[in-house]
Amino acid sequence: MDYAPALAREFPDDIVLVAQGYWTDAAGKDQERVDSARNYASGRYEIGTFLKGGSVDGRVSTILTRLDELSRRKPFGRPQPETYDPAQTITRYTPLAWGGSAVVLGGGALAGFAVRRRKRQRLEEAELQKAKAKAYAKISELGTALLDSHPPEAAERYTTARDLFEQARTAEAMAEVERIAEEGLALL
Repeated sequence: MDYAPALAREFPDDIVLVAQGYWTDAAGKDQERVDSARNYASGRYEIGTFLKGGSVDGRVSTILTRLDELSRRKPFGRPQPETYDPAQTITRYTPLAWGGSAVVLGGGALAGFAVRRRKRQRLEEAELQKAKAKAYAKISELGTALLDSHPPEAAERYTTARDLFEQARTAEAMAEVERIAEEGLALL
């Protein structure tokens, strides 16, 4: 039964509170303020009632205190905080999240590529150094052998190998220089 509205018509200048169990109904002149105060008290005590239990006296006291605040102190007179809109927040930060994940994933791939490339360059440099040493040794061996005899074909192979050695930049080119020096040694 809804006693509060009927009692409010009988006492138009007063605020009527009717308590039924843990539910409190309220009616009065400014029904919006009365409902707001009742809803405030119900929301405030919702969790506490389930956890600790509650008393109707405490709830009635909260309703009356809130009604006093709403009537005299104007609690909503100060600027209210901006409402939180999850859709707007998601819309605002989604491009950043996508961009950030692209940077992380793309950056990881690029870093892996750079590491593999540097490793491959180191291996190629080591291979080139080894090929240079072998080619230089063959050129030196041919040059030393030419001191004892001077066949023109062997001297030409020596000069060609020495000139190509200066120009060679790869292990394959150094292998060719070494082959030319071996040809010169074979001519001796």
